[in-house]
Amino acid sequence: FDQPAGAEEHYSRAVDRSRELANIADLMHALHLRARCELDLGKVAVAEADAAEALQFGRQLRQPGVVVHSLAVLARVAALRGDIAESRRRTEEALEHAVPHRLHLAVCAAVLANGEIDVSLGRPAAALERLEPLIADPVAHPAYVIELAAMTVEAAALARTPGRGLPALALYEAWVECFDVPAPRATLARCRGLLADRAQADGYFFEALKL
Repeated sequence: FDQPAGAEEHYSRAVDRSRELANIADLMHALHLRARCELDLGKVAVAEADAAEALQFGRQLRQPGVVVHSLAVLARVAALRGDIAESRRRTEEALEHAVPHRLHLAVCAAVLANGEIDVSLGRPAAALERLEPLIADPVAHPAYVIELAAMTVEAAALARTPGRGLPALALYEAWVECFDVPAPRATLARCRGLLADRAQADGYFFEALKL
């Protein structure tokens, strides 16, 4: 799906159908996938509710994939709310399960949550240390590459080391070509502005606002 809203609608139908059929296996997958879309759309409360329900089912049915993906969503929710301890706890548990099972999507989500916390705490250099290895890793999951790249660019700009953000910017530019929607292009313009010199930055930021 190019847009989270379309994906959310799709997974909502899957959730409703799974509930009607009392199909817990399909329900838990639909819930954690919808939670990701809701988080992208800024629907933090419902994303948290869906992820918590999926996590419960995942634990009961011993499904590590559902568990770690749900934990990653909950870690990002906690980070957005400023609950650093809860976010770190959720992230650590997610990584404990995700790394041995090679669940790259969940690893990306957990690292992104940690990076968001570091940036919010004014520690962009620490965020870069977490994010740069994943940006350079070919197994980084496409579902999170754009967000990881944008966060890396922001951390590099805040750390006043714009050169460290250039590989992430190049990766973002390559992926944005796959999307014909304005939101990623607006973020791309902002990323270019963050790494540009003062004379060029305003033009990029104005472009981001127009998109």
